[in-house]
Amino acid sequence: MLNPVSWPDDEVDRALFGDRQVMQLAQLCGVDSRESLDDFRQYKNNTKVTGQALALLMQRVKLLPVSSAECERGFSCMNINDTPTRNRISTETLSSLIFIKVNGATPTKFNPKPYVEKWLQEGRHSSTDMPTGKPTISSKAASPWAALFD
Repeated sequence: MLNPVSWPDDEVDRALFGDRQVMQLAQLCGVDSRESLDDFRQYKNNTKVTGQALALLMQRVKLLPVSSAECERGFSCMNINDTPTRNRISTETLSSLIFIKVNGATPTKFNPKPYVEKWLQEGRHSSTDMPTGKPTISSKAASPWAALFD
């Protein structure tokens, strides 16, 4: 109803066309419905003039999602990250992973260098460091009985 192409050609039909929908849409979008309706009626008479309330309404309408595809992608991302082998992942971590996947930059645009440098500066180990701590005893040397079940 906000697009003049969809308006009826007859002036009488156009007079009340879309008024109810504009009021409902204004209430939904948190815009003054009375001012929006007045601006819409003026807009129907002269499409070059949009009042402040109607302009705000049109701007907010452009932000409304036309489908649930983005939401569905979020659920798919959640199912990919929350698998039976990763079932101990916390809700907060899962939420963060989904947020990054849905809203974050593409992997090709991500530069990990500053994060890796900070990690190493904090005294953490790199992936190429030698293992530390006590050496583990192999299962074969752990018990002479273990050799019977090989």
